[in-house]
Amino acid sequence: MDALKDSPRIYNVDYLRLLFVVLIVYYHLISQDYVQDSSIPMLTWMKTNSRSIGFLGNAGLFIVSGFFLAPTLTKNGQTFFQFATHKLMRFWPTLCFAFTCMAIFGMFHLIRHFDVGQNILNLLLIHQNGSGLTNRLSGMNVSWFVCSLFWASLFYYGLCNSLKERNSFVFITALIVWFSTVLYEHSIGVPDYKVVYGFFPRGGMLALGMIGLGILLKIFLDEIRIEERKINYWIASALEILLLFYLMHGCLIERFQETHMVLVVSFSVLFVLFITQQGFLSRALNKPWVGKIGRYAFSIYIMQSVGFVCVKYLWVYIRGGGMSLVLISLSICIGIGIITYHLVEKPISDFISKRERKNQKGETIFNIIL
Repeated sequence: MDALKDSPRIYNVDYLRLLFVVLIVYYHLISQDYVQDSSIPMLTWMKTNSRSIGFLGNAGLFIVSGFFLAPTLTKNGQTFFQFATHKLMRFWPTLCFAFTCMAIFGMFHLIRHFDVGQNILNLLLIHQNGSGLTNRLSGMNVSWFVCSLFWASLFYYGLCNSLKERNSFVFITALIVWFSTVLYEHSIGVPDYKVVYGFFPRGGMLALGMIGLGILLKIFLDEIRIEERKINYWIASALEILLLFYLMHGCLIERFQETHMVLVVSFSVLFVLFITQQGFLSRALNKPWVGKIGRYAFSIYIMQSVGFVCVKYLWVYIRGGGMSLVLISLSICIGIGIITYHLVEKPISDFISKRERKNQKGETIFNIIL
């Protein structure tokens, strides 16, 4: 298949990543059993009407991942095992650190129950919602996202390198996107973390559909040479502002629960506008400082379970904190993610990058480290 063009660093996409991660953490935070305060009517309203945040946030992150995954699918000289180990070493250290923290909490009975066996499977990227290979949950359920992202990325890498014809890859990917999206949309009534029809994990299906959509977006934009096509600056600016408002509004209104695909299409259009920097928002946010704060998104996402344990005791001992306590709790969860980035994610990423630059013989990352 013809090689896809690498996209230059686009900082405004880091903003979208961070925005959706923070929204996901916020939604999971207010959904915790201990976040109960009948004196805050707004909190009760948010718990009831914020159900689409999780879907939109995760779908958006998968689409972005698929878009930037696309060029790596056609790079020559990289075996399937090398691709898999590179992805694994990108995800695994932060996930392992979260596991260690949660295991320590379990030892001191700071959490109700920590299933060590199931969480070891999580470290191996085996999760009920992501792979369907287990029927148990755990205290570290965010691993479903990493599990789904990892296996879906490997699937598309294998598919792309098995199909040398570009049109065949596009056609089969489009079918997978359609099937996965339909399956996910029509299983909305099934409780979370269910394997639909005993075979299809809902999280895995969402990942396959949205990552595939991101890949197709990349192929389409390259095909039409989108960088050479410009729309009116003011029209693009209005679209960016309206779409962002619409998506945030959709996250907070319960009726959007039945129109997930409208949110997906809206995000896709906003994402294209940001990628091509057509309007005011996309240009204003395309700054290096945005990239510097956006780099924390992955660690914040993975460490949110650890953060929830830490802020739990604020809600136990502080009464009547109101919405300020929600903001303080959210800030603590974000802060833990930022610290983890500097302690774990960045040092290991820098180490791997340094060793890869020195390596000229094509060894795998495992061989480089060992």
